[in-house]
Amino acid sequence: MPRFPSSHTRTRPQPSSSPVLSHSAFSSPRKRSCTDSHSPYQHTLFNSMDDLIRAEVLQWRFAFLDSDQSVSHDFADRWQACMARAVKAAEEGALSFETLQLLQSAIRGVEIVTSTLAELNSATARISDGVVQQVRSHLTHQGSAAFESFGCELHSQRPGPTSASHDLLAPYRRWFLDHFAFPYLTSADK
Repeated sequence: MPRFPSSHTRTRPQPSSSPVLSHSAFSSPRKRSCTDSHSPYQHTLFNSMDDLIRAEVLQWRFAFLDSDQSVSHDFADRWQACMARAVKAAEEGALSFETLQLLQSAIRGVEIVTSTLAELNSATARISDGVVQQVRSHLTHQGSAAFESFGCELHSQRPGPTSASHDLLAPYRRWFLDHFAFPYLTSADK
């Protein structure tokens, strides 16, 4: 008698396709039709204004955070239209508390990013204006001397290695050549 069953035998009872012959203790799973609205592969239909606004705010927030540094005016106009729809839905009472919190969070996040970018832009403009003024004053103070070279010469030649270092390494070089000059064994070495 073999110790293990062959690969062709069943190791446990399998449910039959016939409901009368089925040995399964569990009821058969309910089959879903292809037109089921909860299918994850179908386009999501929004049941309410709350779902629509929530999805739109999330979409715009991610689009804003994923966009490059130059946010276009078209993007700003569409964001403003989205916010107008969200405010209108909030005033009508069509939004849930969670969606209102999401809306507030998205508006606050966009406000923080845009205000920080505006502050950085103004600081950069201030710094560049200051540098331009300093360069102008330096050039007017120096006059034509600002464009003259100082005439210093740079020596780019490196000094050669000293002969003393060659003499110190000579025994090691000789040993290396004696032991590794012929990497293959000769008939005398075999």
